Amino acid sequence: MKTFQWKAKNEKILYYSTENMFYYVYKDFLTYIVIFGLSLFVAFIIYLVFENILFSMVIIFLINFVYILYKWYLHHKTYVIVTNKRILKFVRNGLFSEHMKELKLDQLNEVSSAKVGFVEKLFKLGNIKVVGKDKENVIWFKWIKYPQEVVLYISRLRDYVVFERPDYKLEDLIEFKPKKERK
Repeated sequence: MKTFQWKAKNEKILYYSTENMFYYVYKDFLTYIVIFGLSLFVAFIIYLVFENILFSMVIIFLINFVYILYKWYLHHKTYVIVTNKRILKFVRNGLFSEHMKELKLDQLNEVSSAKVGFVEKLFKLGNIKVVGKDKENVIWFKWIKYPQEVVLYISRLRDYVVFERPDYKLEDLIEFKPKKERK
């Protein structure tokens, strides 16, 4: 299980997920096409100057590889954590830009999920919306596996930790597992 820098001593990570990689491919498909087109153009110019087809092919590969590596890096640095105290989303927007959103469980007002597209239904993915009591603090989890189960888990966790048993023990809390992985 992952950990994070600001984790308190009495805090247990119960759910960890990254947004599905398909989200980045789907969201940035036009950008991929433009990057590929630009790499073809650069390779063509290099071919005209140096008359070396192998060097041009290497340039095409390198430009596209670097871009895909960059997207993979962003994907791995954007994740969601649910603990016994709060819900956090860490987002990496670029090489040097990142931010974090936090919502404490006792400030949680609403959790909902939606599957809106063919690709989401095909891969059992969905979006989760977590809304705070002030209605302005909203955290979106995009293209998360088993969204309905995660929503029910977060709701039950909040009810248990905040309302039913505020004096709970960390050992009482069970990490999230999808229904098909439970025994």
